[in-house]
Amino acid sequence: MPSQELWEAAPRFAGWPSVKVLPAADEGALREALAQAGFEVRTLEGRDVTGDAALFEAMARALDLPDDFGANWDAFADSLFDLTDAPGRRLALVWREAHLSLAAGVRSVVNALLLLHEQASHVEAEPDATQLFVYLLGEGPGWA
Repeated sequence: MPSQELWEAAPRFAGWPSVKVLPAADEGALREALAQAGFEVRTLEGRDVTGDAALFEAMARALDLPDDFGANWDAFADSLFDLTDAPGRRLALVWREAHLSLAAGVRSVVNALLLLHEQASHVEAEPDATQLFVYLLGEGPGWA
């Protein structure tokens, strides 16, 4: 199946901002829309994120970061740059159970989201750049 623009496949999952908050119940429809639009989907398990060290480990698994990933904020920022360096790449990070990550380590989650958004904004400005979207899926108040 040829890929199409995400806004054509599923307008509610497309567009700015690069970080979106969705109820966990939308995961199936989101994954289907991303696949139809030709995105490479990576999954981060939110229950694994309990602070900085755990976040770096979970990100390394989800994003298939190199074995020599330094597991600190500078190394994470550098790895994001390397990850989005391929022209025309379409990448989506689906952060499952993000409500658990936020409950366990809000500062770590916010720092990671700021870096992910910064990288996504940086690459959007370049022609044929990598597209990077982050989808936080959660349950409870505020996720609907």
